Amino acid sequence: MPLTRSRGVTHDVIVLLAVLGVVGQVLAAGLLLVAALALAGVSAPLRGLRTAVEGYELWVVFVVAAIATGGSLFFSEIAHFVPCELCWYQRICMYPLSIVTLLAALFDDLRAARYLLPLPVAGAGVSVYHLLVENGVVGESLTCRISA
Repeated sequence: MPLTRSRGVTHDVIVLLAVLGVVGQVLAAGLLLVAALALAGVSAPLRGLRTAVEGYELWVVFVVAAIATGGSLFFSEIAHFVPCELCWYQRICMYPLSIVTLLAALFDDLRAARYLLPLPVAGAGVSVYHLLVENGVVGESLTCRISA
């Protein structure tokens, strides 16, 4: 861990973002379960979920994008973690989402998915490749070395 005055804060942010990540994964699994039930003809859970988030969908997406952007900027600018080149490619796909989702939420643009989806899809592709490099499945290239 880099030597900074904010070492305790950095640990706290890591724990908070890890907890939020697990919560997000649980919610995503729940959403997949609800979708599977809906495909099987059980529509009550889907109706309840839709009622709970109706009108707030874009704000939820904005909050997730803003937390991801804020966490990324915290690690590089405050905790002084140096991102590799692949990390930067992932960030390029993520950073615009904060601004565009905020605008979509402010103007209640329900067509936002049409122009938002390509960014996280591309970022997810880079992320999968990055994980394969980090886990030794794919040989490490110069793009993932900090000294490159």
